[in-house]
Amino acid sequence: MTFLSAGIDTTSVLMNNVLLILAEHPDIQERLHNELKLIINNIDNITAEEIENMKYLDMIIRELHRYRPVNVLGAVRYFDEDRDFGEFILKKGDKIFNNI
Repeated sequence: MTFLSAGIDTTSVLMNNVLLILAEHPDIQERLHNELKLIINNIDNITAEEIENMKYLDMIIRELHRYRPVNVLGAVRYFDEDRDFGEFILKKGDKIFNNI
């Protein structure tokens, strides 16, 4: 049941992010809508081939994975050099998590 729940949560968060970005950016929404109208022949029977041809939709989803990661801790980043932030110092190779 845990695996099922995790799959549902990540899918719902991704869909929420897609809808939010499309609502915030009407230009992106319009371009995606035009792609869908061009590619989909029958809205009641979308094929795997049609989905594969939705390059702009794929770009949106990939960008959302970068911009708003679904995982709780966000993306792991590694420092490429020592950094002094006053109160603390991070060394080259240290890991940080950008908790979003």
